[in-house]
Amino acid sequence: GQIAGCYTEVNDETEARQPFGPLTNRTGDNRSMWLWQSASELEENPYFGRSNIWYPGSGYIDILDTGYEAAKRELEFLRDESWIDLSTRVVFLDFMAYNPNVRFLTLVKVSVEFRPGGIAQPFVLLRSVDVGQILLSKESMKTLAPEVLVLVFVIGYMLYEIWDMLRTGPKYLLNG
Repeated sequence: GQIAGCYTEVNDETEARQPFGPLTNRTGDNRSMWLWQSASELEENPYFGRSNIWYPGSGYIDILDTGYEAAKRELEFLRDESWIDLSTRVVFLDFMAYNPNVRFLTLVKVSVEFRPGGIAQPFVLLRSVDVGQILLSKESMKTLAPEVLVLVFVIGYMLYEIWDMLRTGPKYLLNG
C-alpha cells in the first residue's frame, strides 16, 4: 500500500505521548508498553543517533522475558499489535551479558533507526568492564592503590599551579 502521510523530525513538540494500542495484554495485566514515559521515569539519557538526530530518553518501553519462548511470544504480540509502525523513529534493545571465563560484564545497546524511505539503520554499542575492577578484592586493591597515588599527585600538581598562578598574577602566562 501507499504511505498515508509524512512524519516530521523528532523533537519535543512532535514526539507522540498519547497512549495507544490495547491497554491490557492477553492476561489482562496493565501494559506500560502502550504508555509514554518520560526520560526521568525511565532513568534514560538522550541518545545521539547515527543519523545525527538527538533522541530523547523518553518513549514507550517493553521489558522482554529472559526466556527465549516467552520473549518470542512477546515480540510476536508486539508485531501483531503494530507496536512499531511508520511513525517509529528508533528502537533500542538494551541488555547486559556476563562472561564468567574472563569475568567481564558487558552492556549491549542495539539501536535500529528508521530513516525516511524505509531504511533501517542498525548500530551496536558495547561497553565492557572487568568485574574485578568493580568488586572489592585483594587483586582490585592492588590496582586501585597506584591509581589513587597518581590521582593524588595530579591533584597536588594542579593545586600547586593554581597557587603559583594566584601568587604571580598575569606574569604566570608569560613565564614559559
